[in-house]
Amino acid sequence: MLGPAMEIVDAFSAIAEKWLTRDDLPAVARIAFGVVLEHPEADRQAGYRRLPDYVPVKVDPESSDFHYQINLPPVPSATGIEGLSLNRLSKWGVAGRMSFRFTGMAVQAQPGTEAFALRLERDINTVADFAGRIPHARLVDIYRELVAAGRAIAANGVVTR
Repeated sequence: MLGPAMEIVDAFSAIAEKWLTRDDLPAVARIAFGVVLEHPEADRQAGYRRLPDYVPVKVDPESSDFHYQINLPPVPSATGIEGLSLNRLSKWGVAGRMSFRFTGMAVQAQPGTEAFALRLERDINTVADFAGRIPHARLVDIYRELVAAGRAIAANGVVTR
């Protein structure tokens, strides 16, 4: 739990982009941007009611253990690098957490500590079958493209059209 997602991504990106411009960076064949986001929910049912805003399914709020994962068809990179495409993997679910107390060999659930969240795990990356190395001078451009794709999924959900 690092804080508000967009602020953290911006802070991380400043570091990542500086690193990607280093002269001593080794050759790069693939690059990825991944993050796990959580939106607090009142309970599991509230998370399930929110899911259709982001994924093309309707889940009965009384269900449990729902997971939705999709890697949308690769799209050509907007950087213009010949043959470079992007994967857009996202995993959706509703997570529940509770605090526990360990005393010796006993484990005791702590009442009132249960929390729920709509959870999104993103892995936006360049495809594995790209031939060659990514030009060093284009790494920041590609990184920014990966981040933009991740932001779009977080804001709009799974867009399959």
